[in-house]
Amino acid sequence: MRKGAFIFILSLFFINCLEKTKVVEKTYEELEAEVLSDVLPDVIKDYYKKQPIIPPPPFETNSKTFSKKQLDSINTTNTNNWKILNSQISKARDSFIKLIPKHKKATFGIVDSLWSITLEKIKGTENYFFPLCDSLNTRVIYSSDFLTCSVNIKTIPKDSIFEGEIRNNPNLRVIGLSRVLIDKPKENAYFEVFQYNDLKKVSCYYLEEKNKWIVKEIVEYD
Repeated sequence: MRKGAFIFILSLFFINCLEKTKVVEKTYEELEAEVLSDVLPDVIKDYYKKQPIIPPPPFETNSKTFSKKQLDSINTTNTNNWKILNSQISKARDSFIKLIPKHKKATFGIVDSLWSITLEKIKGTENYFFPLCDSLNTRVIYSSDFLTCSVNIKTIPKDSIFEGEIRNNPNLRVIGLSRVLIDKPKENAYFEVFQYNDLKKVSCYYLEEKNKWIVKEIVEYD
C-alpha cells in the first residue's frame, strides 16, 4: 500500500515537472512575439509623443488681387485655422495615449512582415549581448501573436499600407518592425522600428519581478 502510494506521488511529481517544462520551453517565434507584445505599448506611446506638429501652410496670396487689409484678414484666418487643427490633433493624440494602458481599448497597426536583422545592427554591444541567433530572416506575423498585448494590434499586409482601409482610415497608424534579437540568457532583446521616414532602435530587458519585457531605451538610428 505504501509502495503504491509512493509510486503514485512520484508519478504526480514527474507529471508536474513535465508540465512546467512545457510552459518554460518556447519556440523562438513565441518568445519573439512575447517581447513585442510586452513592449509595443511603450513603443506606440513614444511614436505618438514624438509625432511632429503639422507646419503651417504657405500664406502668400496675390497682392494684386487683394488689398493689404484683405490679405491680413486671410492670413489671420489661415493662422487661426492652423492653430485649431493642431490643437485638435494634440487632443486626439493625448486621448489615444491615455487608452494605451487600458486593455484592448486602443488599436494600432503593424506591417505583417518582420524584416530581417543581423548581429551587425548592434555592433559595439557584443561584449554583453550574445544573441541566440546571429541573423534572422524576414517572417510573417499575425494579429493572433499579440493576444496578450494591452493594445489591440492589427497586422496589415505591406502591399495594402497605402490602399483601401488604411488610406481611408486616418485613425489607424501603422509602423514596421524588424525581427527581435534575444540574448542567450533571455534577459535582453533588440529590434528596430520604422516610422515613416524615421528608423528607431529599441533595447529591452526582462524584468523578473513583473514577469514581462520592459523598454530600456528607444533611440534614433544613426
